[in-house]
Parts: sequence; C-alpha cells; structure tokens
Amino acid sequence: ILMEDEERTHLLLTKYYNEVHDGILAYQSHTLGLFPRGMTQHARVKDNVYCASVLWALSLAYRRVNYDRGRTYELEQSAVKCMRGLLFCWMRQADKVEKFKNHQLWEDALHARFDYVTGDQVTKDSEWGHLQVRKTLSTFDTPSQGL
Repeated sequence: ILMEDEERTHLLLTKYYNEVHDGILAYQSHTLGLFPRGMTQHARVKDNVYCASVLWALSLAYRRVNYDRGRTYELEQSAVKCMRGLLFCWMRQADKVEKFKNHQLWEDALHARFDYVTGDQVTKDSEWGHLQVRKTLSTFDTPSQGL
C-alpha cells in the first residue's frame, strides 16, 4: 500500500510540475526572473508574488519526496530569482519611498508594473500610482515559510 501511495504522489507531483513548467516557468525572464502578464512585456507585482508563491509551494512538496530529479532546486531558485527581480525594481524607487515616508502622497507610491526584462517602470506616476503595501508585506513574509 505504501508503494502505491508513493507512486501516486510522484505522478501527481509530476503532473503539477509539468503544468507549472509549461504555464509559468516557460515565461520567466532570463534577466530579472520576472513573469509577464499575458502577452505583454509588463510584469505586475501581484502576479509575480503569486507566481513565486506557486513555485515555492511546489518546491516544498518536492522536498518531501526522495526522488525529485533536481526539481526542488529549480523551483526554489526560480522563486528566489523572481523575488530578487521585484526587489531590484523596488530598490530603483528608493527615492520615492523616502518621499512617501514624509508626505504619504499617491504620487510617491511604489509602482506595480515594470518591464519584465529591464525592470523599468512602464507607466508614468500620474497614470499608475498604486501603493503596493499589501504585496510588499506578503513578499517579505516568505521567510516564515522557509524561503
């Protein structure tokens, strides 16, 4: 019975891995590790946090099995690369953070959309000035999840 359960687990993980590989990993930017939204060059913070969370969750599942074919490492590193890409984009906005701490104006809020290859903002402050507090907090909560 244990062999059947283990075999079933491997089959399910392989199925999930193939879906994640074809639906998410295939689109990851080689430069920053960000994921585009649809067929655009734009990467949104929320979408990338969700993608990194999916990759990390599947890597945790693979950690529990003995035979993962290097998938744990691949998934973990892809999630880390995505989070580093987001951090890179946000670090380029450090001046806005300092202004926001003093004035708390929407013009000084962190951007939510970037070019997924270069990390440049893709909209002007007046067009897309969303404050990214919720996703920022969930991004830095990942250490408690083993990241």
